[in-house]
Amino acid sequence: MIERHERPAAFKEQLYRQFGVASEMVVSTSSDCRVSLEMARLRYDQPNFGEVSVPANASGFIINIQLGDLHKRKVRCGKTDSIITYNRDAISIHDLREDYSAELLTPFDFAVCHVPYETFEAIAQEVGIKNFSTFDCSITTCDPVAASLCRALLPGLHRQRTSEAIFVDSTAVALVSHLASTYGGRAPAPATGHGGLAEWQKRRAIELLSLTGDAARNMSVAIIAAECRLSRSHFVRLFKKTTGLPPHRWLTEYRLDKARRLLMEGSHSIAEIADRCGFSDQAHLTRSFASAVGITPAAWRKRLKS
Repeated sequence: MIERHERPAAFKEQLYRQFGVASEMVVSTSSDCRVSLEMARLRYDQPNFGEVSVPANASGFIINIQLGDLHKRKVRCGKTDSIITYNRDAISIHDLREDYSAELLTPFDFAVCHVPYETFEAIAQEVGIKNFSTFDCSITTCDPVAASLCRALLPGLHRQRTSEAIFVDSTAVALVSHLASTYGGRAPAPATGHGGLAEWQKRRAIELLSLTGDAARNMSVAIIAAECRLSRSHFVRLFKKTTGLPPHRWLTEYRLDKARRLLMEGSHSIAEIADRCGFSDQAHLTRSFASAVGITPAAWRKRLKS
């Protein structure tokens, strides 16, 4: 049985202070619901909204779901600013035990939910997750299930009649259960044993390093280290112990290996391969390939055909 906790006013106050959202525009689960959840919709149709910040207060988690097609923000990770691109249905989960600040650069439309730590801890136990700590969720993860459940709650922002409480509560339970079972199963912990990355850290790092397009161009070692709950220098050291290469070298080898496979297929131009493999342009691919292999991509593919 999930113990009910009094819902703090901090979430609504933060929404009003930073976005001008009135408390009546926040949909909430009923006092009888076994989960505690509050959700609002934040929209702005002009660029450069400004900076928003959430100080650490240990009151739970903030879940953002991108409802619009594209949004960019400058996120501060330690002393590093990185521009992150959120596509439609992208999800990000922020642990309120840590400070967060970001500059919203483009128009946005997203749902923002607040869920207390105790709610997730109890639901995690119900879905079979022991020792829940926090979430293993990439900042660029696309989650259409969570997005659909948030969209289902949107009408409640305009008409919160008692007759709709059952629907709001059941949808909120489904959303929290989905988040707990999908992202709550691997609690971040320092790497142990042989001194390398933990398996979840290695998997997360490779996932982020393997991104392409705008997501790759906006990614940085500092962001990946933060996702792994490590300092930048500690992450680089453990990544090298785990893979045998520092992140930059690993990424170059990964991209070159992918380029070789595409060159062997023979159905893509060199420029297309450069784009698909994350190189800045064809010249970048050619320089990297020639440095590693000794000949240009075009010459290498021609040699394969001979």
